[in-house]
Amino acid sequence: MKIKIVSIIFLLFISAMLPAQERLRIDSLKNLLNTDNIANRIIIHTEIGDAYRMNYPDTSLANYKAALKYAESLGDNLQTATALKNIGGVYYIISDFPKSMEYSYKALKIFEQLQDKEGISRCYNNLGLIYTAQGSYAKAIDAHMKSLKLAEETFDKKLISTSYNNLGLLYNEQNNYDKAEDYFDIAYSICKELNDKPGLAKLLNNLGTLHIGRREFDSAEFYLKQSFTIADEIGDKLVSSKCLINIGLIHNEYHDYAVSKEYYLKAFDIMKDIDDKTGISTVYINLGTLSLEQKNYKEAIEYLEKGLRISKDIGALNNLNRVYENLSTVYMGMGDYRKAFEYYKLFKETGDSLFNENVSAQIKQIESRYTTDKQQMEIDNLNKEKEINDRELAVKEKEVIRQRNIIYIFLIVFVIVATLSLLLYRENRIKKKTNAILTKRNFEIHQQNEKMLIADKVIRESNELLMRSKERLESSEKELRELNAAKDKFFSIIAHDLRGPFQGFLGFSDILAKEAGTMSRAEIIETSVLLNDSLKKQFTLLNDLLDWTRLESGNYKLERKAVNLHDEVQKVFENLEILASQKEIALRNKIDLSTRVDVDLNMVKLLFRNLLSNSIKFTNRGGYVNVKCAKANDYIVVTIEDNGVGIAPENINKLFVLDKHYTTAGTESEAGTGLGLVLCREIVEKHGCNIRVESTVSEGSKFIFTLPEAI
Repeated sequence: MKIKIVSIIFLLFISAMLPAQERLRIDSLKNLLNTDNIANRIIIHTEIGDAYRMNYPDTSLANYKAALKYAESLGDNLQTATALKNIGGVYYIISDFPKSMEYSYKALKIFEQLQDKEGISRCYNNLGLIYTAQGSYAKAIDAHMKSLKLAEETFDKKLISTSYNNLGLLYNEQNNYDKAEDYFDIAYSICKELNDKPGLAKLLNNLGTLHIGRREFDSAEFYLKQSFTIADEIGDKLVSSKCLINIGLIHNEYHDYAVSKEYYLKAFDIMKDIDDKTGISTVYINLGTLSLEQKNYKEAIEYLEKGLRISKDIGALNNLNRVYENLSTVYMGMGDYRKAFEYYKLFKETGDSLFNENVSAQIKQIESRYTTDKQQMEIDNLNKEKEINDRELAVKEKEVIRQRNIIYIFLIVFVIVATLSLLLYRENRIKKKTNAILTKRNFEIHQQNEKMLIADKVIRESNELLMRSKERLESSEKELRELNAAKDKFFSIIAHDLRGPFQGFLGFSDILAKEAGTMSRAEIIETSVLLNDSLKKQFTLLNDLLDWTRLESGNYKLERKAVNLHDEVQKVFENLEILASQKEIALRNKIDLSTRVDVDLNMVKLLFRNLLSNSIKFTNRGGYVNVKCAKANDYIVVTIEDNGVGIAPENINKLFVLDKHYTTAGTESEAGTGLGLVLCREIVEKHGCNIRVESTVSEGSKFIFTLPEAI
């Protein structure tokens, strides 16, 4: 499953050898520069620039600028625009976005004067990439949609594929994985048709990134291996380095921190070689995140501040958002709440710039405009086809007249054959009626026999019904005793479910009590707003408990509907986030984003709150609680696992039984009623499902239950 370090070193060694073959061609081109023909010099400098573009951007830039100088001296507008576009592309590779935008717009202006649709389309493609890197998603989508429209008008399949790939990458940045995958699939099919290896390498890497976002790591690793192989074959260092970063991310998710760091450092060496500032800042941020997860806060701050400086220099808003979030988490872990709060505000501000309602509305408007333009283009094509069809129809009408005479002859023959067939049909119909009468009589005899068998069956079932009635009476007596026990424990259950959440917002009030003297008025107001929000969430929890009382009284009717399990678990995480952070416990939502279940939402949220609170309670400081799921037939099997103190085998059978009243104190003396798990069992069983426990003392516990899958 995992790519071995040795194989990566070998591939990088082969990559270093491949340019030697390309260098022979470049050397021969350089020899041709001695020509006095300036037009030929433009072509040669452009080809040399293309050859060095991905791996040696500085050399590529020098040759493109030489081509620009000669094109301007000749007054060749087309070659001038092409050189400007190429220069803008190289500045994008080295993350100099202002210069990249300057040259791309200059090229666009000339291509528009020349009415060169291909050149215009490629300039918009460059601008879309720049806007994406800067986090201006609405402008980026507008540019890529314009590029795609022009590419479709000129039937430039390679450029169409590039546009779809970039649109997919843009939606992937916004975590809209379904739409991103649709665009990647279209681009992939075109690249396969054209055997476009550079395009395939980029697409496969992007698909790997998409599956990492979905936490489908096996699929991600499959695509990244293919991407790395192709990038290595064609000597594309930029894509190779991105693959190494993404493989490092996967190892980070597996907690293979040493291996993950080796991949990041290999990617860093390549990106430094090609002066990819965006990639360098990304590596620093990833290294900082890795150190943060290992609680090496000093090293994390060092890496993150390096990434911060580069991200600010190049204006990479997305990377800035990641840096601020991680620095907030680092200082929170170090207990420096003031700095943590300052970086959290910066994280929220950059996040609002990247993803807000205005941007979403602009994106929808751009998509709608593109769809309308495309439909109009299709209508125009249909009108042209209609004119052609009308001309062809006039030619065909003469042929129709000739064929009509032939049809008349066939009709006469048909009438004769039809008459004979009708006579045969009438004869067969008489035979069928006779057979039907005989069949009906046989059926009536068969029905009489069945009625006699049914009467005998009714007598047997009546006897069985009497026996079942007796068994139900005995069962009802047992249920009445259990319901009486549930009534006695009701108020204890409410206390159990209300006590835990109050610890969370007590933490907010503790910050106000201790830090108010040193906090500004704005910070006090913002912290008070967070405290108010937390209290509102607890009011919602109280309503959930009241719903449970109706469930126990028999008056509550489950209101089942299809819900996204990942999203609802994430909301429960938000309610428990403060409680978990007080014990430095990591809450991890590993449920697939597309998982949907058919449940009563209030009851299932109550179920997750109880189980997750229980896991936090019995997990030592610095531990973790994971939530994951798998599909089994028509059910979703959910597992909540922790690395806490575990449960002794002799106590497992006491957990879900009301009259056993089993309870123990948490790892930090947290109290409980011992009835939360009884409530969980009842909620699961109300949905027609089951719950069980697997646990090992000192290693942790797994609470495993099923929920109906939404169809």
